[in-house]
Amino acid sequence: MRSHSSARSPSRATWLGGHRGCRGLFAGLLGGCIPLDRRSVPVENPVTRRLSALSRGGRTAKRAGGPQCRERRFRQLGVYPVYSQVAGLHGNRSARVAPPLVSVVVPVRNGQRTIEACLTSILRCDFPEARREVVVVDNASTDRTANIVHRYPVKYVHELTRGRSHARNRGIQASEGSIVAFTDADCVAAGSWLRELVKAFDEDAVSGVAGEILPDHPSTPSQVYMARRKPCWQRAALTSPWPYAVTANVAFRRDVFDRIGAFDPLLPTGEDQDISWRFLQAGLTLRYAPAAIVFHRHRSTAWEFFVQQLGWAHGSWRLRSRYGLPGGLRAQGGQRSGLVTLTTSCVRAGCSYLTRGGSRMDFYNAQFALIREVAWHVAGTYSPFLALRDALRPAPRVRLDVRRWRVRDAEPVGDPAARALGPATPGKS
Repeated sequence: MRSHSSARSPSRATWLGGHRGCRGLFAGLLGGCIPLDRRSVPVENPVTRRLSALSRGGRTAKRAGGPQCRERRFRQLGVYPVYSQVAGLHGNRSARVAPPLVSVVVPVRNGQRTIEACLTSILRCDFPEARREVVVVDNASTDRTANIVHRYPVKYVHELTRGRSHARNRGIQASEGSIVAFTDADCVAAGSWLRELVKAFDEDAVSGVAGEILPDHPSTPSQVYMARRKPCWQRAALTSPWPYAVTANVAFRRDVFDRIGAFDPLLPTGEDQDISWRFLQAGLTLRYAPAAIVFHRHRSTAWEFFVQQLGWAHGSWRLRSRYGLPGGLRAQGGQRSGLVTLTTSCVRAGCSYLTRGGSRMDFYNAQFALIREVAWHVAGTYSPFLALRDALRPAPRVRLDVRRWRVRDAEPVGDPAARALGPATPGKS
């Protein structure tokens, strides 16, 4: 057998790749950042520099035979803190911290066009399959949604009472995870979405995590308008004057619902703002995780966009009534002079496009801004009549103190997405 003393001092790649025990150990520790091939280009960092110094000195690594040997070797190399963090050796050499059980709740109603892509993306996330469950709540769909969902290894739950709050509450009841994550049927999750979302719960003080929501391939004029208006939807919501988390990408610890209650079924829309405000008013901490990304499909037609804005405006009026916030037509949709101004801008942009070859998107932007303002004015007119039932049995008003709210890692400074909503009133989206 050839002795090590007679051989040439091995190079860095040879020293790491020539011993099977160290090959798997260092490759798993450093995530492939150290080359195991002689032809690879080394990556310089403090760990590789220490390893390179040892190799140049003619010292070779012994085969790692167990946790004690690994600990001793990494203490000699000076990288034991990195190893202990990766291997989970916090006071126990052989202990490995398993991720918590996470339940992903997906409410859906007549989502045959989008539910397949949504479920495929969630199941492809790089999160341990044994520590994840997906609960799909069919909210009385009349299309092929149920047939599509049954083709996937998920838990199917049927909720007859229509409403997103009813569907999400049913999903919470049917789930078993210590962390309950929510997304929508018209969203597509990034590969690292669930892992990044759960990683943000690394502190016990964090009770909720909100991930980022990006537009998913906007193609129609209404989708392009919304993509420009809200390029980073979640950050815009968290940095608004009344912060809240959009439930298309949010997760809570299960004990949060025992403390503040579930989603309010009396709210047709705006339930995400309501539960966020109750969450923050209770003194709980909400954390922003920009790397936990889902892609959202915005409404594709002008009519769908108008109906969506109408629902958002109605929910906003109900929120103002509940929390005693400033209301009325002016707060709902702005002054009537603003409606006239938007109409004039829309006509000018249309004439410029037709006569002088102006930008088509400039005309569409003015058009959808006008549609949005009309929807909020209409909702400000009819919402009081639809809320008579709430007036007969009013819920106790809660005084909101934004100064007490704890939203971490969401900084509006220098972020164009945080300014996308402008000086919006509470609840207006």
